[in-house]
Amino acid sequence: MKRLLALTSVLLVSGASIAAAAVPGLNLNYANCTINGAGSDRTFACNDNQTSFSLVASGQLGFTIADFVATSAAVDVTVGSPSIPAWFQFGPGGCREGALGLGTLGVLAGCTNPYSGSNQAGGFVIEPGSAPNRFRVRLDWVRDTPAAFQSNTMNALFLLQLSTASSFDDGFGMCAGCNVPACFVVNAAELFSLSQGRVAIIEQGDLRNWATWQGGTGDCPGATPTRNATWGAVKSLYR
Repeated sequence: MKRLLALTSVLLVSGASIAAAAVPGLNLNYANCTINGAGSDRTFACNDNQTSFSLVASGQLGFTIADFVATSAAVDVTVGSPSIPAWFQFGPGGCREGALGLGTLGVLAGCTNPYSGSNQAGGFVIEPGSAPNRFRVRLDWVRDTPAAFQSNTMNALFLLQLSTASSFDDGFGMCAGCNVPACFVVNAAELFSLSQGRVAIIEQGDLRNWATWQGGTGDCPGATPTRNATWGAVKSLYR
């Protein structure tokens, strides 16, 4: 991605990319990195404004990054309605501004945390997708000191926190659309080294690079064959 956070800019230096080998792939799961049926979907009754759900992205490479410091990624969201309902309007000025955020990565079942032992920070922007019922979350997540990103190992990449605020009217109003199904897909990620800059681009699924909300949409990967977007196609939408 062209955009990097200020912290990323301080940490990273430019350098040549190194082609990933063997087993590059991305995963997405609720709560942890254990890719199973229980982590593929969340069904919510939309009767609580205080709950939160976490989507954890993970990935693996065929080589070790000795001084890993950052991830940039693209998450595509498709909702099962003609346009984006108020409940999914997370951006500035949206009905649920602030209800989607990035969370600190801790100990997670099913993967290694390459951010452990450091301060973590990041940010994201929300941009329109390729259709009225789609949007994209593009994000950066960084650590302030380098550490190893192990080869052939499931490594945590980032955590998206989804709050249920304003799901029902408790006297302060609500944002309609909590019950609308949705599909989240992590389509691409760039990994950065302190000494070499960007060293890997992952743009394919591993075990499962998608997760659903309220049962998901008919065009979510898993319901139909996975269609891998090229990184060039993803980046073209950021220009």
